[in-house]
Amino acid sequence: MFREPSADVSSLLEKAEGPQDERISKTILQSFGFPTVEETLIQDLSQVEAAAARIGFPLVMKGLQPGLVHKTEQGLVELNIGNLQAARESFDLLKNKMNDKGSVLLQKQIQGGAELILGAIRDPQFGPCVMIGIGGVIANLISDTVFAVAPLRREEALEAIGRLRTRQIFDGFRGSQPVDRDGIASLMVALGDVMMRYPRIGEIDINPLLVSGDSAVAVDATVVLKQLDSNKG
Repeated sequence: MFREPSADVSSLLEKAEGPQDERISKTILQSFGFPTVEETLIQDLSQVEAAAARIGFPLVMKGLQPGLVHKTEQGLVELNIGNLQAARESFDLLKNKMNDKGSVLLQKQIQGGAELILGAIRDPQFGPCVMIGIGGVIANLISDTVFAVAPLRREEALEAIGRLRTRQIFDGFRGSQPVDRDGIASLMVALGDVMMRYPRIGEIDINPLLVSGDSAVAVDATVVLKQLDSNKG
């Protein structure tokens, strides 16, 4: 499923540095072919009504500022926004918390499904590695992640999924739909390909990846870009 990024994203990958905000990170992932949640960036109150009408309720709103990754800890995430008045109030609240700086990301709130964590790092010993884990409420109770060295074959990705202690969630848990393991494995393979082909990408964190049946959507993500050491190689 890996595809070449757009010219704008290619330029960004060459010039930007450090943790990219959620909007930019998901733009990068979407350009590579990863599915992302429907969303739009708004700058002022006059844009709220049209954006909400286009995406539809319920909504999530998030405050974005340069260099800020952990939005929840800063109180910059508003959930379960069910009508236009609540959307306007949430926008004002987020802008006030950011001292009227930054932007507000308005996105569709997806209902149901299991939450996974999908990511990639550059390990000093093993090089690019892909990670999969269980997210959401279960992650607060048990740490369950598995790493695999990139590049991955489909069989290796499926084997990594099979090593999760909470892998039964893929088979349907308490009435939920079984998760398409092949689809998740394809995302893992693609993530490994991205890390192999773009050495300036130091880290990718998709958390959560919301999955249900054969659907998988990146709801939040961070891409970290690093400066290459010109003395190497």
